[in-house]
Formats: sequence, structure tokens, C-alpha cells
Amino acid sequence: MTVDSTERCALAPDMFMLARIAALAASDAPPISYVAHIDPAPAPAS
Repeated sequence: MTVDSTERCALAPDMFMLARIAALAASDAPPISYVAHIDPAPAPAS
């Protein structure tokens, strides 16, 4: 579902994830639901 929805969405990737997290908050989703939407922080440039 995520791959299909990201390919068809006109939002920037960061705004897309913000909208998904907002939807989780609005629907009072359990905390475990947020884990699927968290990416690890990018490695610092060396």
C-alpha cells in the first residue's frame, strides 16, 4: 500500500509522511502504528 500510494501522490515525500502521521493522530491510532512511518535519521555527512 505505501509504495503504491507514494508513487501516485503529488505531495513532496516529507509532506506525504506528515499527512500520514497526522491521519494516525486524528484517528487515535495505537503507538505501534507510528513505527511503520519512522525512518532512521540519515547518516551525517563526513
